[in-house]
Amino acid sequence: MGTDRVYSTCLVITIITGMFCTPMALLGGEMDRLRPFTVRDSIELSHIVGFSGSDESRTGPSPIFSPDRKWFLLITSRGMLSSNRTESTIWLFDRQAVSDYLSKKAFAKPSPKPIASVSATSNMPVLTDVRWLKDSRRIAFLGMNGSPYQQLFIADVESGEITTVTRRDAYVSAYDISGDTIAYTVVNTDTPTSESDDPWVSVRGRSLWSLLYPIPPKLEDIKLSELTYATTLHVISNGRELPALTLVGKPLKIFRPGWSAAPPLSLSPDGKFLITVAPSVNIPQRWSEYEPWDHVFMSRLKPEDKWTLADNNPYKPLQFLLVNLHTGQMSYLVDAPIGRNFGYIAPVKAFWLDDNRRAVLTNTLIPMDTAGDEMQANQRRVNPAVVAVDISNHTLQPIAFFHASAQNEEKHQRVTEISWSQSREEVTIKYSGANGENRPSESYRFRSGEWIATSTTPPEEKPKDTLELWVDESFDRSPTLLGRTKGEATASAIWNPNPQLGEIALGKVSLYHWKDKDGTIWSGLLALPPDYDDRRRYPLVIQTHSYDVNSYFADGVFSTGYAGRALTAREIVVLQMQDPDTKDRFTLKDGPSAVEGFESAIAQLTQDRLIDPHRVGVIGFSYTCFHTLYTLTHRPDLFAAATINDGNNWSYSQYILRSPDDPDKGSWQRVSEGMNGGVPWGGVSQLDAAVPGFQSR
Repeated sequence: MGTDRVYSTCLVITIITGMFCTPMALLGGEMDRLRPFTVRDSIELSHIVGFSGSDESRTGPSPIFSPDRKWFLLITSRGMLSSNRTESTIWLFDRQAVSDYLSKKAFAKPSPKPIASVSATSNMPVLTDVRWLKDSRRIAFLGMNGSPYQQLFIADVESGEITTVTRRDAYVSAYDISGDTIAYTVVNTDTPTSESDDPWVSVRGRSLWSLLYPIPPKLEDIKLSELTYATTLHVISNGRELPALTLVGKPLKIFRPGWSAAPPLSLSPDGKFLITVAPSVNIPQRWSEYEPWDHVFMSRLKPEDKWTLADNNPYKPLQFLLVNLHTGQMSYLVDAPIGRNFGYIAPVKAFWLDDNRRAVLTNTLIPMDTAGDEMQANQRRVNPAVVAVDISNHTLQPIAFFHASAQNEEKHQRVTEISWSQSREEVTIKYSGANGENRPSESYRFRSGEWIATSTTPPEEKPKDTLELWVDESFDRSPTLLGRTKGEATASAIWNPNPQLGEIALGKVSLYHWKDKDGTIWSGLLALPPDYDDRRRYPLVIQTHSYDVNSYFADGVFSTGYAGRALTAREIVVLQMQDPDTKDRFTLKDGPSAVEGFESAIAQLTQDRLIDPHRVGVIGFSYTCFHTLYTLTHRPDLFAAATINDGNNWSYSQYILRSPDDPDKGSWQRVSEGMNGGVPWGGVSQLDAAVPGFQSR
């Protein structure tokens, strides 16, 4: 490689607050009564969350109404520093009491009742997938109760009684309940308990990573990206567990789709059928024509490659599977894989219509050989879809294709949620931009055998309810439940889970925009010290990896490595900065683009007389560790302090730690070759030489 692409792998870690700032001195008046924001405050902040075990996307929280609309739920999550645990609580609200308060019939603000609370030390959410049962008296949820094992619970909201459905030593990843039928999946956590006594180990076909870390991680260390754990399906019908199911003579294994939280499980209304996803048993040659999302650097399916169907391949093709719980018969519903394992990031779900015969499937590719013309075939080749399926004959009816192509990626648009209205028989696809801003959604309603696009719900089909409730939250507003009666212009605060913030000095956070020398517009969240003085020039810390306009800014878009408001409390300006333009990602321009962003941000903030350009620090995390290291080696004078946390540097050492037999299937090397402009030695990509039929793009 040329010298312009060579940089050393280095780590610069400095205690930022001790290097270029002085202790905070609160001003007189109101500031004397307020204390500074600390890292503890960030950890113990209560977030109103919208966890769903079967939903891969991060959707905004909202009240969860009981079927009879007598009650609604909110879920909070917070850290507990003293016990090193995460605590999540389900709060029950009386809808009538809230309505009376908003309509001025009652003057006392309604207080929620905690129905269930769990806590555990875990890298995963400790409470997920909360849902009402049809009787409006019970709720089901998955929770970790003092252990890393996630169990299924059912709580009675009136009596407060909580029933544990599954064993304490079984990790339940997903569930569904319909009448007297309960289906759930249990993660297979069998791991070697000790190393072999044999001093000789065969290294053929193995990566350095697998040799250095041969034992799978412990359960409490399983992260959302660990996709090679199989799950087994369990079904309880009328209080009796059904026998284990097999697929083509082998025990049925269910894997969660790539980058998702759990495998989808969907029971028919009568409890006789189940829809889930399972690995394909063979790969037809025609599947190699499906095009992966090109920004993910994934290769096409290779039917001749044994790795394609391997259990430990996190991107193995999965298909929607129909299970007859009465007979045990199983069949694939679509002769094509789901889009998730091709890099198309959108929820994988199944919704049943009331007739127990038809269902709606999301994020699945569609067979190209049934397309009406070449244009349709090309559309199916590069876009997953929402489809309706008749389970009696497996006929498919496309409803909508996702905006998932590279062309739409340039518009920074992605699918964030796909929801279903049973009463209206309507499916809605929601989109958002790169920084969380909402984009126009699409809705399709089933009428007279057809799926019709609709933009509004007819007045007669809207819920007959005068109460409007929502969780109000943004980068400068902590989460609060607001409400009003229909027709009113203003809303009232009903519940604030963080009253302690009223005792803390909080500085201003605002959207900030600037241009680099090429005219590219950048953006970020600019957080100022609570006692900001425009006559001073403050130290600056740049926090990387983008931002979310819909989430309260406490530490950063990820909590790992970021301090956010705790830094502003020590008289430091913080810029939570967007990532470089996606068109430069994984190319030789990736590093230089990041440098442009850093340089132009510092220049603009200096010109605006906000910062001292000689006291600037930067924090890299995950992917942006590369941006931080690249800048340190190419512009060593730009930063006075830096940290990198748990990330990629696309270095020689990370390159050789992987192999084509790795779960990443060599994607790590492909990205590294693209960003460094070639292979670290020789003239041929190591992947081209090691993987038959593979060609670098």
